[in-house]
Amino acid sequence: MRMRDLLSMPDFSLTLLHGDEDSLDRPLRLTYSSDLIDPSRYLDGGELVVSGLVWRSCPEDSETYAANLAAAGAAGLAAGEALFGEVPVDVVEAFSRHDLLLFAVPVEVSFTQINEAVSSASSAARGERLEATLGRYRKMLTAVAQGQTLDDLIRGVSVDNDVVCCVLTSTGRHLSAGPSFLVDADVDQVTRAFLTSHRLPTTVSVSVSTESSGAAPSVVGQGVERGSHGQYSIFGVGPAFGQRATSWMIVVKGDFETWPASSVDAVSELAAIVQLEQARREETARAGQSVAEELVASVVEGTANRPETVVQLRRAGLDPDEPLAVVVASFGGDQWGEAARSVISDVARHVGASVVASGPGGRIVALVQATDPGFPDRLRTALHRLAPSVARTPLAVGISDAAPLSALTGMWEEARHARSLAELRPDAVSVVTSA
Repeated sequence: MRMRDLLSMPDFSLTLLHGDEDSLDRPLRLTYSSDLIDPSRYLDGGELVVSGLVWRSCPEDSETYAANLAAAGAAGLAAGEALFGEVPVDVVEAFSRHDLLLFAVPVEVSFTQINEAVSSASSAARGERLEATLGRYRKMLTAVAQGQTLDDLIRGVSVDNDVVCCVLTSTGRHLSAGPSFLVDADVDQVTRAFLTSHRLPTTVSVSVSTESSGAAPSVVGQGVERGSHGQYSIFGVGPAFGQRATSWMIVVKGDFETWPASSVDAVSELAAIVQLEQARREETARAGQSVAEELVASVVEGTANRPETVVQLRRAGLDPDEPLAVVVASFGGDQWGEAARSVISDVARHVGASVVASGPGGRIVALVQATDPGFPDRLRTALHRLAPSVARTPLAVGISDAAPLSALTGMWEEARHARSLAELRPDAVSVVTSA
């Protein structure tokens, strides 16, 4: 139900005293009846307040009342004419100054009638919304069961709901494909908002004019170009109180608060399905963890030149004939546990194939394919995006130079010493490379 639907009901004969097309198109969730001059403590935002204007003892009260409603985020006021015979001019002027919707309610219309009409319409809308939700959820589950990829799901939801969305990790690694993408500066702002927001979904405004520094593109979907500016909505994937640093996010072009309820529902349902995909990938990673542990152990122990190491590297998706590098990371404190390995695994994937396992002293060790000379910068960019999550548990990282398989043990020593230097720095995230 929209505000204009209430205005058009013939039984009420409401008069619009202030409001434009946009305010009349706002959804009307509920009404709240009160004659307090400051009912803000009872408002959550978006309500249409219904009042007999008992609070008005002088014209100055109108400004106070309008300011209180505006601060509480109310949509507007349905003002009864019974007390004064009309809505006083000072009330109309105050609501115009604060750009709040204002209706006049005739003497013969009771507030109970208005409240019941809105309540009935909201109940019917909730039933329709639930039915639509179940239908969309079944459709997405069926798509997953039939083997559709994450990209297929994202495209389907984008087309069906006229939104443009993608999936990112907390370090800004894109997990869904699209024709265009955000530059690094945009991704920095999106990931920071995701990691620091007290509540999800949330929105972030971005405005950049720089080119990407060469990191893997972060896809946000059709219509988003390099140097773009605009607003993006961020939906969390997984439990509300889960570890954000190991979570995924759905990033959607636009402000979700202006969308139809069906679009918000669709993206929220998509998040639940994407969580299943994240769990599936994590299970796959756990299945290969023994190989990763053996590879890391061989590097630490200086036995990486064994013939079986070549086989293990290939099984893990690494090319033993191409340059490799070692990354050593440590988190302050011991509360990260398994999450530490997941975080470094995500970071390592910014440069391609990798294996990650626990090393000596609780350190996390990663072997990464280092064919790109800019791999240290890409790792550094991803790591620094984690700063909001590790402010109280500093992250120190050492990155070796790229080298052939035969020199990996030396690269382990190089990365280990670099990490020790990083640990001496006061920053939340400290990264020291071989340089």
